[in-house]
Amino acid sequence: MNSFITRTGSVSGLGRSPQELVISLKNKVHGLSRLNSLLGEDQPIQFVGQITNTPPLKVDCYRENFKKIKTELIHDLVLQIGSLEKIELIIFCNNSGPNPETYLTRTLDKSSAFLSDLHINNIDFLNELKLQQPQLHSIPTLQIVNTCASGTAALTMAHRMVQNHQLNNCLVISYELTNHLFYNYNHFLALSVLNTGINSWNELELSFSKKRKGFVKADSLAFAFVENDSSISQNKSVPLAQILAGAVTSDCHSISEGLESGAEVARMFKSMAIAAGLEQADIDYVSAHGSGTKANDKVEIEGMEAFFHRKANEKVPVVSMKSWVGHSLSSAALFEVDCLMKIFQHKVSVGNYFNNDPELAQNIYFPTKDEILPNINIAAKMSYGFGGYNAGLLLRNLNN
Repeated sequence: MNSFITRTGSVSGLGRSPQELVISLKNKVHGLSRLNSLLGEDQPIQFVGQITNTPPLKVDCYRENFKKIKTELIHDLVLQIGSLEKIELIIFCNNSGPNPETYLTRTLDKSSAFLSDLHINNIDFLNELKLQQPQLHSIPTLQIVNTCASGTAALTMAHRMVQNHQLNNCLVISYELTNHLFYNYNHFLALSVLNTGINSWNELELSFSKKRKGFVKADSLAFAFVENDSSISQNKSVPLAQILAGAVTSDCHSISEGLESGAEVARMFKSMAIAAGLEQADIDYVSAHGSGTKANDKVEIEGMEAFFHRKANEKVPVVSMKSWVGHSLSSAALFEVDCLMKIFQHKVSVGNYFNNDPELAQNIYFPTKDEILPNINIAAKMSYGFGGYNAGLLLRNLNN
C-alpha cells in the first residue's frame, strides 16, 4: 500500500503561514536574525556574552504572544483538517514529556521561578486543538518523545502502519515552543543558545560550517498528514510527496552522538534504499539534520560519505534548514519536511546559510544560499537524535 504526504504546515522564524514561509525561502530570509521572528517583529537580538549573564528580555511580550502563536497554528490545523472525512490516528511529537511543569521546576533555578507561568504545556496544545475540533476527541493518540528525531520517526511509523494496511491515514503534529529564549535548557550546556565570543549574527556559524561553534535553540510548530490512495480519494486530497521508505537505527549506548565512523548513519541510509528498491545514485538531495555541533555534524558527514559514491561532478547536495532557523528539537524534523514540501511545490532553491567556508567532502557537498539547485526527484530526510538514534525518510517529489 502506497503512502503519501498530502498536507503540511508550520510556524517558525521563517513565517506564520505557508505564504510567508515560501516568501522567506525565496528571499533567503535568515530567521535566526530576529529575536521575535515568531512574533512578527524584525528586531535584532542583542548579544551580551555567556548565557548565564543574559538578563530576561521582553518577558511581557512573550507572555502576551505565546497563546497567540499557539492559537494561530491550531487555526491553521483546523482549516486544513476540517474538510477531512476521517482521521484515524494522531501522533504527537514533543520534547517535554508528559509533565512539562515538573520538568520546568526541576531545571530552572529558584531565582527564575517567576518564568514558570510562561511555560506552554505541550499537552495542553493537543487538548486545545481537540476543543476546537470536537471530531478529534475520539481519535487515538500516540506521543513520541525522541528529541531531534521525533518528527522523522513519527512519519516513519505512520508510513509503516499505512503500508501494512493498519491505517488509511495519520495526522502527525510536533510542538516545541520554549517558555523563554534564554532560560529553557539553560542547565544543559550542549543546548546553549549563545556561544561565547560571538557579538553579532554575522559571526554565527551553524550546520556544516568549518567554524561551527554549536547549537542554537529555536522554536517551531508543524504538522503533516499521511494518507493512502483510499483516504486520498475519500478526502479529495492532493499528494505532495510519496513516502518510499523510512528507517530508524540506534547503537543503543551513545549519550549524545553516534559512532564516530558514521556507521549507524550509513546503515540507516542503506536500509531505506533497500526498502525502497533504490540505489544510492537515485537520491539527488538530502535534507540533513545538521545540529551545528562539531562532533555530530562530523558523524553525519562520515555516514553520508560512507553511503554515497559519486563522481566529482555528481555530488549530492546536502542542506540543513537549521542554518536558517536554529534547532527546534522535537519539532525540527517535521518543520524541515514542511520546508521540503514547499521546495518541491514551488521549485525554490534553498542552500545552507554560511558566513564562512563549508566542510568539504568527496561524495556530498553543502550548497550555499546563493546556489541554484536542480529539480529534485527523490530526497532523503535525515534526523539525528540523542542516544545515537537515527531516523530517515525517502520521499518522491510528485510536483515534477
